[in-house]
Amino acid sequence: MTQKKTKGVECSAPFVVLAIMCGRYHLTAPADHVAALFGLSEAPKGFEALFNIAPTQAVPVVRYHPHQGPRLDRLRWGLLPHWMENPLEAPLMINARQESAHEKPAFRAALERRRCLVPATGFYEWQKVGKTRVPHRIDFSAHPLFAFAGLWERWHPVGQRPVESVAILTTKAAEPLASIHERMPVMLPPESFAAWMSPRVQGRGTLASMMQTPSGALFRATRVSERVNNTAHDDAECLVEAVSPGPLFSNS
Repeated sequence: MTQKKTKGVECSAPFVVLAIMCGRYHLTAPADHVAALFGLSEAPKGFEALFNIAPTQAVPVVRYHPHQGPRLDRLRWGLLPHWMENPLEAPLMINARQESAHEKPAFRAALERRRCLVPATGFYEWQKVGKTRVPHRIDFSAHPLFAFAGLWERWHPVGQRPVESVAILTTKAAEPLASIHERMPVMLPPESFAAWMSPRVQGRGTLASMMQTPSGALFRATRVSERVNNTAHDDAECLVEAVSPGPLFSNS
């Protein structure tokens, strides 16, 4: 086991993670592209490509600040509700089902008032094949840089600095992605970015209308090597297609 420390909180995370639902993604776009898409006032400083983003890491998140507009911050991936006592004894809440998040005490308040954007260029899923799990890189062909729908919280541990954290909303996977995994992250169109981040936008129907599953024809799934299984690997080799076989499916 490895120990990862995020803003004063030590979190145990498996060195090798295979089967967490929607539990790995990448963000490899240049800083200026991120600034342009999300309306940031300037390109984020110290921004580096991330090829194998894993739970408990500090991940780039875009939130709307009343006096600054959209701003990129780094939050712990794995939501810590404000009422949580000990995160090491709690489940790792990296995902929230969009169908039931409004019913769950851990996510309900964040869905109402603390919504954010999680920039990404693609994500990984593992397909169960017999007794093994085969990793795939999922690319959104229509938009090489896009946003997952996120929820964020602020946890105040006694005697420590507050910890801000995020969870990614998931939805039923579109075909043919469902042949790999039944769930996928909720992906927001750019025209919904401002409304999603605004706490003034309320109502289950309004929020649900933004969380529509994109057509499966817009995705490309490619088998990658087991290198991505190890969270210590964070380099371009994680994206490389496995020698054999080729793409599982493609819209091209």
